[in-house]
Amino acid sequence: MPVVYGEQADLAYAPIPSYWHNIDLIPASPTLFGADYFLPNKQSQNPQFEFWKILDIAMEPLREKYDIIIIDTPPTLSYLAIAAFMATDGLIVPLPPETLDYASSTQYFRQFSELFKSMRDARSVGKEFEFISIVLSKVKSSVATTEAVKTWIMQTYPELVNQYEIPETDLVKNASAVFKTIYDLSSYEGSTKTFNRALEAFDSVVNEFESKIQNVWAYRTLEAAA
Repeated sequence: MPVVYGEQADLAYAPIPSYWHNIDLIPASPTLFGADYFLPNKQSQNPQFEFWKILDIAMEPLREKYDIIIIDTPPTLSYLAIAAFMATDGLIVPLPPETLDYASSTQYFRQFSELFKSMRDARSVGKEFEFISIVLSKVKSSVATTEAVKTWIMQTYPELVNQYEIPETDLVKNASAVFKTIYDLSSYEGSTKTFNRALEAFDSVVNEFESKIQNVWAYRTLEAAA
């Protein structure tokens, strides 16, 4: 919010170290809701103000320091979320293979497309992502409708769906209940097979995204040398 209010020029002040080596965090806060009141009000008062650039500009010092920056946005097209989209190079969309989630995703992507088209037409604002990836999450393999919905998703987004997926497991719920990730659990009362299968799934998803990022870096290196 200090950046939104113009009290800070960038986000260099914000990251704090986590207990993971070389991973810093900028924690979320309920006060961020205020951005979606302040930004449109400022935009209406000052037509020259470009709210969609606020995070892109504020992140400049962080790009010099970090290899990868991940912004976790709510599934909305709020002013702050739009600013986050404009500041990023890739888009990751978790999508449970459930009927309502699938239906919501089609509406979301339709609104997403219309938003950027209107910004391009009205403001000549262009935006390209290096990649847009859909990762199937909370996959219930034992539910009969799961495979059918996965088929719908694959047919709707044939080029966007990741190869690896995250299954729904009590392991994740147990870890979340004590504010941990599955990598932080020192013990698990369930079977070792279940634990290892969950770890393998998360590792595979992370490795796939790391591969995408490495490919982007390699392409940009070649592009810069051309």
